[in-house]
Amino acid sequence: MKAMIIEQYGEADQFRLEDVPLPSIHDGEVLVNVYAAGVNPVDWKIREGHLQRIYPYAFPLIIGCDVAGVVVKVGPGVKKYKVGDAVYGFKNLAQLGGYAEFVKFNENDLARKPDSLSFVEAASVPVVGLAAWQIMMVHGGGIKPGDRVFIQGGAGGVGSFAVQLAKSMDAYVITTASKQNQTFLKELGADEVIDYREHDFSTVISSVDILLDTIGGDALDRSYDLVKKGGKLLSIVERPNKDKAAKLQIHTHFIPETESNGKMLEEISLFYKYGKLKPVVEHIFPFAQAAEAHRLSETKHTRGKIVLELFQTSPLST
Repeated sequence: MKAMIIEQYGEADQFRLEDVPLPSIHDGEVLVNVYAAGVNPVDWKIREGHLQRIYPYAFPLIIGCDVAGVVVKVGPGVKKYKVGDAVYGFKNLAQLGGYAEFVKFNENDLARKPDSLSFVEAASVPVVGLAAWQIMMVHGGGIKPGDRVFIQGGAGGVGSFAVQLAKSMDAYVITTASKQNQTFLKELGADEVIDYREHDFSTVISSVDILLDTIGGDALDRSYDLVKKGGKLLSIVERPNKDKAAKLQIHTHFIPETESNGKMLEEISLFYKYGKLKPVVEHIFPFAQAAEAHRLSETKHTRGKIVLELFQTSPLST
């Protein structure tokens, strides 16, 4: 099969499209013909070697976490899927493999692709959707109607999903973004959008029930006082200071890594089915242009998601 590989850490020009062996599947696994693969900031961080102390990857390495495609083979014991099923899922950071014609999945890490989404749109969902869902709905305890929810960085992949998720729960949603993304975020459901280049968010926001940090650093440091007593400060990028939070009597939650979870993805699928969420894909690149897609992601100024559209091959015989 064809795959986009790197043979050492480095810049985006490390990518090469090569023939590599087809993955072997075992009990409980399925083989998916990849039609589209999402591009996430963690992809280029892996490519540059930032995660090598945590994950000692072997080379050649196939990067990629977000996948949408069609099941072409099922292993022994698989109960949920059959050949021909359209699916999508998240390959966790220990596994990867999404930038390839075919990738294997444990059946429990997949969900059926919502009929309302194209393969490209579906490939934009798993990483950002699961990250926002796990920090806000699972670890964070959920969102109640009327909650004041402040989401740092609303125009990004996780941010744009979180804005929609919070609004679907009838929350009052506040977020930050540059001037050019104000209308976009209002259309997604944000009630207030603060231009972070013109205003210091920490001086115009107060008493929020839930604060989701997707930026870290100074933005997180200036967020504690914005959460009301008994409220929740959630982060997907940096562990909040528990001592500081305790003095303010606020709760903190942090997830260092998103979990592959097909059941949660099925719950997210229902939001798309009933029109509560819509995918946000700003750029689509041909598979061969993975390097260009990474360079764009590295600017940190993309709206929503970037997706690679793969060439479609003939399904394997079973």
